[in-house]
Amino acid sequence: MGSCVFASDFNAILASNEKKGGIQRIGMAQKDFQDFVDKNQLLDVAPKNGTFTWINRRIGFTKIVERLDRFLVAGDWLAQNLILESTILSLIGSEHFPICLNVSLGHSEGGHPFRFESMWLRVLDLHDLIAAWWNELVLGNNSRLFKLNKKLEYIKIKIKEWNLSQFQNIHMEKLKVTTKLEDISNFVIKPSVNEVLFQRESSLKSELNEILRCEDSLETEIQRTLAQGW
Repeated sequence: MGSCVFASDFNAILASNEKKGGIQRIGMAQKDFQDFVDKNQLLDVAPKNGTFTWINRRIGFTKIVERLDRFLVAGDWLAQNLILESTILSLIGSEHFPICLNVSLGHSEGGHPFRFESMWLRVLDLHDLIAAWWNELVLGNNSRLFKLNKKLEYIKIKIKEWNLSQFQNIHMEKLKVTTKLEDISNFVIKPSVNEVLFQRESSLKSELNEILRCEDSLETEIQRTLAQGW
């Protein structure tokens, strides 16, 4: 079959332990799905942080959780010395937990890489600030390559500081709300889930939507300023 990846809500489970609640029986959909996986010699990449990816958002004896979403890869991926990891992400606004597949040659021991945000370029004074920061760092009689590396490292630090001061309020509020929603998502599959938790989740979603609207308004204002004066 070659190097293929199948990622979907397959609407079927592969084993009985992939479902809790509801009627426990093996239907034709499950048998057909198992036959498809076996016939094509596909590898099921099991999540490293849980099992279930779908919840009917009910409580008590009517609650059902299943593993319906998954990554299936062709067996020849194993011969390529690749590391395949599947992760269940936080549940926000859906009955399905999103899942993520990470493919790598090894684990990185470093921190998160620096990522330049395109939004920064829309801020009028950033170009001038970068020029000023570039001239701030005086390195003496060193090689050009050494100076370039040091100046780029310095610029990276200054941009991170500037970003924190410019967008801290929105970013921090967004982080707080999404963190709370992530915490709730860790409980919705547990037997102790109740209507109060779902109401709290709904309130946080509304709060997050308002923050996202503020974020969009900020970008719109920057774009308007850009159109008028850049």
